[in-house]
Amino acid sequence: MDRYDFKSFDGQPLSYLAAGDPNGTPVYLVHGFVSDAQTNWVKGGTVALLAEKGFYVIAPDLRGHGESSKPHDEAAYPDDVLASDQLALLEHLTLGSFHLAGYSLGAITAARMIERGATPQSILLCGMGHGLTEAGGRSEQFVDALTGKTPKTDPFAAMVVGFVKKTGGDAIALAHVMRGRKSVSAEALARWRLPCLVLNGDKDNDNGSGQALADLIPGATAQLVPGTHMDAIFKPQFADAIAAWLESNRAGSKQ
Repeated sequence: MDRYDFKSFDGQPLSYLAAGDPNGTPVYLVHGFVSDAQTNWVKGGTVALLAEKGFYVIAPDLRGHGESSKPHDEAAYPDDVLASDQLALLEHLTLGSFHLAGYSLGAITAARMIERGATPQSILLCGMGHGLTEAGGRSEQFVDALTGKTPKTDPFAAMVVGFVKKTGGDAIALAHVMRGRKSVSAEALARWRLPCLVLNGDKDNDNGSGQALADLIPGATAQLVPGTHMDAIFKPQFADAIAAWLESNRAGSKQ
């Protein structure tokens, strides 16, 4: 596995991991909020399993996360900046046919990428429910928690602040990330015409119902694996489910 640096559309330095056979079918994995590619996709075993099965895995660190840039200037986080970054990286990589997967915030980012022109062979929306269409209100909750507007005694704020401290995250950068997050409407999801798997932990209700989200997308399938929003991604059944889905929808090799 190798790590690479890349300058995004506005010159901000971003980081991404690449693993597996570069001639294999590419899989683009987008991690969740306050996490990074190493934590979500490597630690849980997904990268190793997909590489073992012949896929070429690309896993970026989102702006404000991991090894990527964490500027404190709010101007560095225009609306939908996470999708803008990933579209710029996709253009840089010239992957050709590829599969797209995202967890939680990564699922929203992946959906935004499609809305703005990305054309994956299939998409996996993980750790996500019908709340994908209502991301704005939840964003405000995160911003209030990260900026101290919500008292630390509030259970949600305590959870968010605690997770940021545990991961060594940058609260200022993360608040800016959330301010620019955008949703995808139910009407837009109804226009999708690509294979879609909605994959969630059986005790994960953080972002609403996975089945309700799948019902909004023509032909989409919902699947449950053991776990909560915080730990399902680390269960072997999670990586196995992703690998099985990708193998059943395997596209051509890198062009």
